[in-house]
Amino acid sequence: MIGYIYSLILFFHLIVPVKLSIRNDIIQNGNKLSNDERILKFPITLGYVTPWNNKGYDIAKLAAKKFTHIVPVWFQIVPSSSSVCTIEGTHDIDRSWINEIKNNSPNTKILPRFLLDKWNKNLWISVLQDDNLQRECGKILRNFVLRNDFDGVVLEVYLQSLMILQDYAITETIALIEMWSSMIREKELEVIIPLPPAYHFDQKNSKPGDIKLAFSNIYNSEQFKMIANTVDYVNIMTYDFHGEGMMSPKFWIEKNINYITDNLESDVKEKILLGINYYGSIYNENGVTPILWRDFDKYMVDENSYSDIKWNEISLENYITARNKREIIYFPTKDSLSTRFKYVEENNLGGVAIWELGQGYNYFTELL
Repeated sequence: MIGYIYSLILFFHLIVPVKLSIRNDIIQNGNKLSNDERILKFPITLGYVTPWNNKGYDIAKLAAKKFTHIVPVWFQIVPSSSSVCTIEGTHDIDRSWINEIKNNSPNTKILPRFLLDKWNKNLWISVLQDDNLQRECGKILRNFVLRNDFDGVVLEVYLQSLMILQDYAITETIALIEMWSSMIREKELEVIIPLPPAYHFDQKNSKPGDIKLAFSNIYNSEQFKMIANTVDYVNIMTYDFHGEGMMSPKFWIEKNINYITDNLESDVKEKILLGINYYGSIYNENGVTPILWRDFDKYMVDENSYSDIKWNEISLENYITARNKREIIYFPTKDSLSTRFKYVEENNLGGVAIWELGQGYNYFTELL
């Protein structure tokens, strides 16, 4: 795999040193947090936070004014022996943290993520084929949200439904989303649906200097429109290219957004939230390993072992390379993030959805 990466780099002459000010800026200012008013011009800035990364909780709380939506990754929608479904993960609810966010930024909305989990194929088919079962589970979800005074839900069920069934039961899954979304939104709560990108890296047909993308058949443009029309926002999860040597290349982002926005009405286009990764990846002979800011710190400051920060002119991302071994490390920077924020603004998308706040540098908040 790593041989492919190096061939690709050499083919495009991508090893372009970037001014040392990027490294120095990270070293000197990376831990500084901005809690000023939001400056991004598009409507939505959403940030995910996870229980396994407490730093994200602090950023969401202290820089709450930077975010329109905070999404704690707390809950699972699971099967129940006494009813159709139940909600797990309630032990993660942090009331004092929510109150601090609301005190710092009263208009910031809290929409926990609900993940479809622990369903087997037969159980889930029975739900998809029975409107009454769907409605009962939808009521359980809606009442839970109302009881806990949340502002809505991030409903991660689409890809999970297809994976449970190991089949493209797209029509049935969209119908379930439409029902649940209608039930939740009629209570003046918001619904956001995460979706994977329609196009992915085509490893089989790609070669150095000729990167191919393949259509996934997970949904088509009309099916996307059906989903978007029934919810408030759709988070396109353009986090992992899964290609060799790039995290979230700009050309891949553009391909996916162009596909779903072609001939799309402006009011639907404004529902799209572009997925932004705050984490990076190491590519070496052992494969691909995700890293956080503190990991990148360790490599970046080791100038004897690693190169200056470079700019990939194809993916529009920053990276460093090991001097004495085959290893490339990608990590978001202000430059790569600004490029993507500008793209969202210029294309009149709804905003961005960041995965996740605790994985990046504090000073990324200066851009928000």
